[in-house]
Amino acid sequence: MAKILVVDDQDYRYVVEEVLKREGYDVTTADNPQKAINLFRKTKFDLVITDLKMPKMDGIEF
Repeated sequence: MAKILVVDDQDYRYVVEEVLKREGYDVTTADNPQKAINLFRKTKFDLVITDLKMPKMDGIEF
């Protein structure tokens, strides 16, 4: 089962999480890039889906 990290500062991440979970993926979410970096250091993810516009750090910098 693929492990996916969804990073978004808006409620959109919950929609993506639910759709992916229904399809059988193991999904983790973070509401900001710093939390995502901490998760990324602890867990190997197969895919990261990130918002490009977030406070403090954008999806490209992440």
